[in-house]
Amino acid sequence: MLSKRLGLSSRDAIAQVFRELHRAPGRWIQERRLDAAKQLLESKALSVSESVTRVGYQEVASFSRALLPRYRFPPGEYRGQSE
Repeated sequence: MLSKRLGLSSRDAIAQVFRELHRAPGRWIQERRLDAAKQLLESKALSVSESVTRVGYQEVASFSRALLPRYRFPPGEYRGQSE
């Protein structure tokens, strides 16, 4: 685990990440994944399903639930908005 390699407890490592990023590590990772998916959807190089899989989601439905609060469009509609 990374925290042990840094000589920190898991709790201390999470606290340090929170201080630096102003959000929990899991939240930060999810935001990066959604940002990457947004770029893939805008590029239209991959299908929605392929884009979702590429950024690490297993199901379009769970990806949609995460995407809606951040961008206010489901994946298929978001793709149409970027035209």
